Amino acid sequence: MNSLTKRWLTPEELSSIVTKAFGSLSLLTYDELKEGFYSSAYALSLSDGRRVVLKVAPPDNVTRMRHEKDIMRVEVEVMRMLKQQTDLPFPGIYLYDRSLDIIDSDYFLMEHLNGQPYHKLKDQFTEEQQAAIEHQLGTLNRRINALKGPAFGSIIFPEKQSTSWHSAFMMMAEDALQDCADAAVELPAPIETLRQYFVDGREAMAEVQTPSLVHWDLWNGNVFVDEQTGSISGLIDCERAFWGDPLMEYYFRPFESSPAFLQGYGLHPQTTAERERMLRYDLYLYLILHVEGVFRGYNNPEHQQRALENLQQFWGQISQQT
Repeated sequence: MNSLTKRWLTPEELSSIVTKAFGSLSLLTYDELKEGFYSSAYALSLSDGRRVVLKVAPPDNVTRMRHEKDIMRVEVEVMRMLKQQTDLPFPGIYLYDRSLDIIDSDYFLMEHLNGQPYHKLKDQFTEEQQAAIEHQLGTLNRRINALKGPAFGSIIFPEKQSTSWHSAFMMMAEDALQDCADAAVELPAPIETLRQYFVDGREAMAEVQTPSLVHWDLWNGNVFVDEQTGSISGLIDCERAFWGDPLMEYYFRPFESSPAFLQGYGLHPQTTAERERMLRYDLYLYLILHVEGVFRGYNNPEHQQRALENLQQFWGQISQQT
């Protein structure tokens, strides 16, 4: 999708980046990858027959949401950590460049994954094949969450960390609410009412005592599947990761209903505290999905209207429960 945050590169810039990363190798062909919503990306074919992926962050002068500050640095740190500490199928990184000597944006080059994003292939698989893939995803997601951190909250910013999960989550929620205020988006309730709902989750969140690595953006577009074997070949996009509660992961959200994932993960949330936490995580995500279109300039009224309606509908549901 087109977005104000995407920094598109010229063939000359792409060639310069390849030279910096691989020395004598040259760029043969490139394809723009248009699936993403935030960063720009390219699949590059090199003169040694290799294919790599280039991901480019927005320039510093682009206005972005508060939680998106330096998220490429988050992505690189998390991917390197995962490669060092696990055998999970994340791509390796060839080069991460923050020098701004070629372009006015950070960028990194990583391995090219086999397969296609699951959301493109899902309808081609039988229900049994889908269940097998989602069971595998649950297993892999639990292994991601098995990595433990020093504090709750941000991977890289100490001022956004806390020994309390509720405190760290409130910083995240406050950032989202402030983004909504800055963008002057329509909300289903006053900001103070929404804030209080997050505050009221303190007791339920007190159960979360250990900071787990949360990918948070493991939707079907970030899950690569081998078309021939029907198994997961890779996982991408760790840029929004943080230390928190595994119940914040995407497949625990209401728009995914996959018993196979839950079975593979080994968790069926059902306690009152779990449900209370998940409702607040849902609201947090709905707020971000609603406001991000303004920051990114999607210029898609239908998309914006749908995001607002989803937020309104969800708030209406939880308002009836309180």
